[in-house]
Amino acid sequence: MTSILPAPQPVSRHTEIALKPLLAPLSRVQAILFDLDFTICPIGFINDLSVDAAVSALKARNAWPALGTAEVRSIVRDTKVTFGTDFRSVLPKLEAQLGIHDRRVLAEINWRYDKAEADNMQLTPGAFELLVFLARNQRKIGIVTNGDSYRQWQKLFITGIADFFRPVIISEEVRLRKPCPEIYQLALNQLGVEAQNCAFVGDSPSEDIAGANSVGLVSIRIRQGKYCSVEPLNELEEPIYEFNSLFELESALSSAFECPPDMRAQTTPSRKLPKVQNEISFNLRRSNSIPHEVGDED
Repeated sequence: MTSILPAPQPVSRHTEIALKPLLAPLSRVQAILFDLDFTICPIGFINDLSVDAAVSALKARNAWPALGTAEVRSIVRDTKVTFGTDFRSVLPKLEAQLGIHDRRVLAEINWRYDKAEADNMQLTPGAFELLVFLARNQRKIGIVTNGDSYRQWQKLFITGIADFFRPVIISEEVRLRKPCPEIYQLALNQLGVEAQNCAFVGDSPSEDIAGANSVGLVSIRIRQGKYCSVEPLNELEEPIYEFNSLFELESALSSAFECPPDMRAQTTPSRKLPKVQNEISFNLRRSNSIPHEVGDED
């Protein structure tokens, strides 16, 4: 599916070679786990389009409540983000907060939101290319995501990437949520790899990075989406690596996978490597990186 977001230009080969010693921990990675929302799917602007479609139903039916536009949009967004496709929960919540008692109108709000979300679903720039690269390099790939099971699976199937991932672990299905260490350990058990040989890629310091670090994964933060301007609050939220886009991550992995065997043993992943993190982030930054998304899902 075509993205509306511009793709950055390639990192120079000289930069990749210079960074090889810093990327040694990545060279040992046998598997990579991904967060879904804001990392693989730019759900922020998709949510905006979905809310646009939902509130249009109110205008079309002359059913606008005695509330301001911003408040109506916030109610619709928060309700759908919280309850997802749970029709029996969404409609009563909308009825109570919007003060609308016509079930036909409420059902149309819900339907229009879901349809717009499906129609506009797409991948973050660089996501498909990164997954193909990892598959060609025979790395195991998995998903660990918080959210509604139906909606998360829908995102994977609409974007055509569902079959890249084994396992797909969704909070609603396993009754665990990030940053709970057990959800990461469940993924490791299914992958059959040790934590030090597995990376986790996400955008949220408090959920993705803290959870990954708590079980010893190689934590990788992508600074985009909802949490792009959020700084770590403590050492546990500090990523080992940080990049501005998935294109940058692919470039770093490409260089890391070429590290000679003797170099791979030189560096052990540790959250106490801020200098390494900062050098990589600085050296791989591009002048035209992806615009940051803002949204309300995790």
